Amino acid sequence: MHVLLAEDDAATSKLVAHVLTRAGHTVHCVAGGNEAITALRRQSPDVVVTDWNMPGMNGLELLQNLRKQPVVPPVVMLTANSSLDARTRALLAGADEFLAKPARPDEIVEAVERCYARVHQSMPRVVVASKTPPARACHEAPFPVMVVASSTGGPDALRTFLPSIPASMGGAILVVQHAPAFIMDAMLHSMQRETDRTVHLGAKDMAIEEGHVYLAPGDHHMQVSANSRKLEINQGPPENYVRPAADPLFRSAARAFGSKVVAVVLTGPGRDGSHGCAEVRLAGGRILVQDPATAVAPPMPRSVIEAGLADEVVPLAEIGRAAALALSSLGSRVRV
Repeated sequence: MHVLLAEDDAATSKLVAHVLTRAGHTVHCVAGGNEAITALRRQSPDVVVTDWNMPGMNGLELLQNLRKQPVVPPVVMLTANSSLDARTRALLAGADEFLAKPARPDEIVEAVERCYARVHQSMPRVVVASKTPPARACHEAPFPVMVVASSTGGPDALRTFLPSIPASMGGAILVVQHAPAFIMDAMLHSMQRETDRTVHLGAKDMAIEEGHVYLAPGDHHMQVSANSRKLEINQGPPENYVRPAADPLFRSAARAFGSKVVAVVLTGPGRDGSHGCAEVRLAGGRILVQDPATAVAPPMPRSVIEAGLADEVVPLAEIGRAAALALSSLGSRVRV
């Protein structure tokens, strides 16, 4: 793969380039964010690795600039700014990986290759029924649920999405945001300010209640027990190169709630959510995806569309309203 490395320290640049070249990758080195933007206009790197503290445009500004571009390669932030605040700011700004200096050679290679693998996953092989599948568990589920997948750009997208689905509409909302635990703690409080629903960090055996939101905890998959309809939290193997992943949640929700599931796929790299959407479709649920043109990272919603699974493709500004209508149609308390 081709890596663009933005690093102003010559010794560090030479070392990181050597590590990646030895792993079989080609590396183009620049000394700052402005040079990186120029290089991106001339070439299409598979992954960008950037320092934070650089002259001119620093790494965080570079990251914010990149996220405004129509085609965005995954970004690894490699920096001596190792504080919790720095990690949080970088990941919320859209970094796909964060490494603190000094990083081991294997850590650098693994982070770069993991970013590349997520973006270049093979298209999921799914069988889409030619006719509407039979509804399952429609009469057994006590209320509908909405399952949501988001990744890069997700915190901002969720802040736009959630206010359109008030607690009075009933149903429960279960969210997988690809992020470490310290990000989810911050998101819990941020999201509570945006919605009148009670927001929880998912926990083992937590009961799912109408009018509530449940966030998958960092580094743990969150699933729904088919028997009790309570949350299951585990550290099973990563799926789609991430943990938590949306696919385990979507699959389990389809088993537990059948046709009373609305699946929503928002911004993110890779293909997480596509296989789970196939299970939701087979159970008779509905699938909405963010219009990729309005996504910071288009691949996740685009993969659902390309698989032929999307019932609706909706811009970010309108997808909350569309999801609320879908939830209402499945038997929530209040119609919109």
